[in-house]
Amino acid sequence: MDNTISALDLELLMEKKKINIIDVRDENEFKRGHIKNSINIPLKYIEEKCMDFKEDEIYYIICKSGMRSSRACQFLCNSKNFKAINLNGGIMSWKGELVSD
Repeated sequence: MDNTISALDLELLMEKKKINIIDVRDENEFKRGHIKNSINIPLKYIEEKCMDFKEDEIYYIICKSGMRSSRACQFLCNSKNFKAINLNGGIMSWKGELVSD
């Protein structure tokens, strides 16, 4: 399985079914604008919060540019054996709607 997805492919996937989107940016970044239905778990908390993840689910991981989410994916896949896919280019590549708190 390829461990990256383009923003367009993620948006098309979201139209078809409910997916798990984890945003690893800081809380303030997330509040300024995020993908609808995404869950904010800042990178520094990913190790403790991933205990609630399910092994049979796929998690789409996003950040601002793709660097933090890439690190989160490596940890989730290599250390915890979860299926994690990085949004290539991060939220900066996202052309769809963003919501804010």
